[in-house]
Amino acid sequence: MLHYKIVSKDKQLPWLLCIHGAGGNINTWKFQIPDLSNSFQLVLVDLRDHGGSVHEKELHQAYSFDLVAGDVLKVIDHLHIQELSIMSLSMGSMIAQKLAMLRPGLVKSAVYAGGVFHVTLAIHLFAHTAWILTKFIPYRRMYQMFSWLVMPLSNHQLARRLYMRQSALLTQSAYNRWIRLYGEFKKTLRRFFNSDIEIPSLVIMG
Repeated sequence: MLHYKIVSKDKQLPWLLCIHGAGGNINTWKFQIPDLSNSFQLVLVDLRDHGGSVHEKELHQAYSFDLVAGDVLKVIDHLHIQELSIMSLSMGSMIAQKLAMLRPGLVKSAVYAGGVFHVTLAIHLFAHTAWILTKFIPYRRMYQMFSWLVMPLSNHQLARRLYMRQSALLTQSAYNRWIRLYGEFKKTLRRFFNSDIEIPSLVIMG
């Protein structure tokens, strides 16, 4: 089972599931936890190969978004949660959308921060380039380049530093397993893009 953390000040509060992006971990939400925990019971998960979640017995298993979302569902079922909202970041938005598809009625609302929803030419070129460069450039350098690409300003310095600190915990082999999702990445996004959004959703970009 994935490594997870519960933050609950009041058992009567609704549940909020927090899903980090690729290279992140539970600490992605360290600055949001104090405020969010005033209104929700929080479930923070480390996705497989991230943070405290290491699946050594499944290292050679082909990854899919069904598999990754299934990991999260096991935690939700373990905690006997029947309904929740989701806060997701970057690629975590794809997992959030997958959860809503796999378990209708589970997700009652969602926030997608820096969400990925459509295969634009820019996303296609970036993902394809990353797939090629990973054969020649260490993944830590890839994350460094990506952090400057999406957070280039001086006021992004803290965010870049936190992102690089978290991604450093990912191993090269784990990065290679995740990058192989590239093939399914396009197909999954097209399916999401052509599906109706049936829950209240907030998209935060920029």
